[in-house]
Amino acid sequence: MRRITVILSLSMLLTMGYKSAPDSSFTTDLEARGIEVYEFSKEDALEHYIQLAPHSVQVYFYTKRYCKEFGVPQEVAFGVAKLETRYLGPDMFHYKPNQISTANAYGSYQILLSTAKYVVKIYPEVFPGITPGDITPDVLLNDVNLNSRIGIKYLNHLHIIYRSWIIACGFYNTGYPKINEYARNAVRFYNLVRRNV
Repeated sequence: MRRITVILSLSMLLTMGYKSAPDSSFTTDLEARGIEVYEFSKEDALEHYIQLAPHSVQVYFYTKRYCKEFGVPQEVAFGVAKLETRYLGPDMFHYKPNQISTANAYGSYQILLSTAKYVVKIYPEVFPGITPGDITPDVLLNDVNLNSRIGIKYLNHLHIIYRSWIIACGFYNTGYPKINEYARNAVRFYNLVRRNV
Protein backbone atom coordinates (compact mmCIF):
# COMPACT_ATOMS: atom_id res chain seq x y z
CA MET A 1 0.00 0.00 0.00
CA ARG A 2 1.27 3.47 -0.89
CA ARG A 3 1.81 5.79 2.10
CA ILE A 4 0.58 9.40 1.76
CA THR A 5 1.33 12.20 4.16
CA VAL A 6 -1.28 14.90 4.70
CA ILE A 7 -0.45 18.07 6.59
CA LEU A 8 -3.54 19.92 7.71
CA SER A 9 -4.00 23.25 9.35
CA LEU A 10 -7.26 24.34 10.94
CA SER A 11 -7.63 27.12 8.36
CA MET A 12 -7.23 24.56 5.55
CA LEU A 13 -9.93 22.37 7.06
CA LEU A 14 -12.29 25.31 7.44
CA THR A 15 -11.64 26.19 3.80
CA MET A 16 -12.49 22.58 2.87
CA GLY A 17 -15.93 23.00 4.45
CA TYR A 18 -15.39 21.74 7.98
CA LYS A 19 -17.26 23.85 10.51
CA SER A 20 -14.64 23.26 13.20
CA ALA A 21 -11.56 21.17 13.80
CA PRO A 22 -12.30 17.51 13.14
CA ASP A 23 -12.46 15.18 16.09
CA SER A 24 -9.98 12.39 16.70
CA SER A 25 -12.09 9.93 14.68
CA PHE A 26 -11.28 11.92 11.52
CA THR A 27 -7.54 11.54 12.15
CA THR A 28 -7.96 7.89 13.16
CA ASP A 29 -9.89 7.19 9.95
CA LEU A 30 -7.18 8.75 7.79
CA GLU A 31 -4.43 6.92 9.65
CA ALA A 32 -6.30 3.62 9.23
CA ARG A 33 -6.13 4.22 5.47
CA GLY A 34 -2.35 4.62 5.64
CA ILE A 35 -2.33 8.41 5.64
CA GLU A 36 -0.07 10.18 8.11
CA VAL A 37 -1.73 13.30 9.49
CA TYR A 38 0.08 16.25 11.02
CA GLU A 39 -1.87 19.21 12.33
CA PHE A 40 -0.39 22.66 12.69
CA SER A 41 -1.59 26.19 13.29
CA LYS A 42 -1.66 29.00 10.76
CA GLU A 43 1.19 30.66 12.70
CA ASP A 44 3.30 27.49 12.47
CA ALA A 45 2.71 27.32 8.72
CA LEU A 46 3.65 30.98 8.27
CA GLU A 47 6.81 30.54 10.33
CA HIS A 48 7.77 27.50 8.24
CA TYR A 49 7.34 29.37 4.95
CA ILE A 50 9.17 32.46 6.20
CA GLN A 51 12.16 30.24 7.04
CA LEU A 52 12.15 29.06 3.41
CA ALA A 53 11.90 32.61 2.02
CA PRO A 54 14.88 34.66 0.78
CA HIS A 55 16.81 36.41 3.54
CA SER A 56 15.52 39.81 2.43
CA VAL A 57 11.93 38.65 2.99
CA GLN A 58 12.86 37.20 6.39
CA VAL A 59 14.42 40.48 7.55
CA TYR A 60 11.35 42.38 6.37
CA PHE A 61 8.90 40.00 8.08
CA TYR A 62 10.78 39.79 11.39
CA THR A 63 11.47 43.52 11.49
CA LYS A 64 7.78 44.30 11.10
CA ARG A 65 6.85 41.63 13.69
CA TYR A 66 9.28 42.79 16.37
CA CYS A 67 8.73 46.51 15.76
CA LYS A 68 5.06 45.93 16.49
CA GLU A 69 5.82 43.74 19.52
CA PHE A 70 8.41 46.09 21.06
CA GLY A 71 6.97 49.48 20.03
CA VAL A 72 9.82 50.47 17.75
CA PRO A 73 8.90 52.56 14.69
CA GLN A 74 9.48 50.45 11.59
CA GLU A 75 11.15 53.39 9.88
CA VAL A 76 13.81 53.50 12.61
CA ALA A 77 14.48 49.76 12.54
CA PHE A 78 14.64 49.63 8.75
CA GLY A 79 16.90 52.70 8.84
CA VAL A 80 19.28 50.85 11.17
CA ALA A 81 19.23 47.70 8.99
CA LYS A 82 19.94 49.84 5.92
CA LEU A 83 22.88 51.57 7.56
CA GLU A 84 24.27 48.41 9.11
CA THR A 85 24.05 46.00 6.17
CA ARG A 86 22.68 48.00 3.21
CA TYR A 87 19.29 46.31 3.53
CA LEU A 88 16.85 47.92 1.09
CA GLY A 89 13.70 45.81 1.33
CA PRO A 90 12.06 42.44 0.75
CA ASP A 91 12.69 42.41 -3.01
CA MET A 92 16.47 42.61 -2.53
CA PHE A 93 16.92 38.89 -3.24
CA HIS A 94 20.73 39.04 -3.37
CA TYR A 95 20.85 40.37 0.23
CA LYS A 96 23.16 38.43 2.56
CA PRO A 97 22.49 38.99 6.28
CA ASN A 98 25.47 36.94 7.44
CA GLN A 99 27.82 39.92 7.44
CA ILE A 100 30.58 40.59 9.98
CA SER A 101 31.79 44.13 10.61
CA THR A 102 35.35 45.16 11.35
CA ALA A 103 34.21 45.58 14.99
CA ASN A 104 32.97 41.95 15.01
CA ALA A 105 29.28 42.83 14.92
CA TYR A 106 27.12 40.11 13.36
CA GLY A 107 24.14 39.66 11.10
CA SER A 108 21.50 41.91 9.61
CA TYR A 109 21.37 44.18 12.68
CA GLN A 110 25.16 44.05 13.21
CA ILE A 111 25.02 43.10 16.87
CA LEU A 112 28.11 42.69 19.01
CA LEU A 113 28.26 39.32 20.77
CA SER A 114 28.50 41.03 24.18
CA THR A 115 25.47 43.21 23.40
CA ALA A 116 23.41 40.22 22.27
CA LYS A 117 24.25 38.28 25.43
CA TYR A 118 23.37 41.34 27.55
CA VAL A 119 19.97 41.81 25.88
CA VAL A 120 19.11 38.12 26.25
CA LYS A 121 20.18 38.21 29.92
CA ILE A 122 18.13 41.27 30.94
CA TYR A 123 15.00 40.28 28.97
CA PRO A 124 14.54 36.55 29.63
CA GLU A 125 10.78 36.88 29.10
CA VAL A 126 11.42 38.02 25.51
CA PHE A 127 13.82 35.14 24.86
CA PRO A 128 12.27 32.11 26.58
CA GLY A 129 14.48 29.06 26.52
CA ILE A 130 17.50 31.06 25.33
CA THR A 131 20.40 31.86 27.64
CA PRO A 132 23.36 34.15 27.01
CA GLY A 133 25.47 31.01 26.61
CA ASP A 134 23.35 30.01 23.60
CA ILE A 135 24.33 33.18 21.74
CA THR A 136 27.32 32.62 19.47
CA PRO A 137 28.68 34.43 16.43
CA ASP A 138 27.33 31.58 14.27
CA VAL A 139 23.81 31.98 15.71
CA LEU A 140 23.86 35.77 15.20
CA LEU A 141 25.05 35.30 11.61
CA ASN A 142 22.61 32.61 10.57
CA ASP A 143 19.42 33.09 12.59
CA VAL A 144 17.69 36.08 10.99
CA ASN A 145 14.75 35.77 13.38
CA LEU A 146 16.87 35.92 16.53
CA ASN A 147 19.21 38.60 15.16
CA SER A 148 16.24 40.81 14.29
CA ARG A 149 14.56 40.20 17.65
CA ILE A 150 17.72 41.07 19.59
CA GLY A 151 18.50 44.14 17.47
CA ILE A 152 15.00 45.57 17.69
CA LYS A 153 14.65 44.78 21.39
CA TYR A 154 17.97 46.57 21.95
CA LEU A 155 16.65 49.65 20.11
CA ASN A 156 13.57 49.51 22.35
CA HIS A 157 15.81 49.19 25.43
CA LEU A 158 17.88 52.22 24.41
CA HIS A 159 14.75 54.26 23.72
CA ILE A 160 13.41 53.43 27.20
CA ILE A 161 16.65 54.76 28.70
CA TYR A 162 17.15 57.88 26.53
CA ARG A 163 13.54 58.63 25.47
CA SER A 164 14.76 59.69 22.04
CA TRP A 165 15.05 57.61 18.87
CA ILE A 166 17.92 59.68 17.53
CA ILE A 167 19.97 59.24 20.72
CA ALA A 168 19.04 55.54 20.85
CA CYS A 169 20.34 55.14 17.29
CA GLY A 170 23.51 57.08 18.13
CA PHE A 171 24.13 54.75 21.08
CA TYR A 172 23.35 51.70 18.91
CA ASN A 173 26.09 52.85 16.54
CA THR A 174 28.78 54.08 18.95
CA GLY A 175 28.05 52.74 22.42
CA TYR A 176 27.57 56.31 23.64
CA PRO A 177 24.43 58.48 23.91
CA LYS A 178 25.19 60.89 21.11
CA ILE A 179 23.68 62.33 17.98
CA ASN A 180 25.90 61.63 15.00
CA GLU A 181 25.42 61.36 11.24
CA TYR A 182 24.49 57.68 11.60
CA ALA A 183 21.71 58.55 14.08
CA ARG A 184 20.40 61.36 11.86
CA ASN A 185 20.28 59.01 8.87
CA ALA A 186 18.66 56.19 10.86
CA VAL A 187 15.72 58.37 11.93
CA ARG A 188 15.47 60.50 8.77
CA PHE A 189 12.51 58.61 7.28
CA TYR A 190 10.81 58.31 10.68
CA ASN A 191 10.96 62.10 11.06
CA LEU A 192 9.53 62.63 7.56
CA VAL A 193 6.62 60.30 8.29
CA ARG A 194 5.92 61.99 11.63
CA ARG A 195 5.94 65.45 10.06
CA ASN A 196 3.42 64.42 7.41
CA VAL A 197 0.96 62.70 9.75
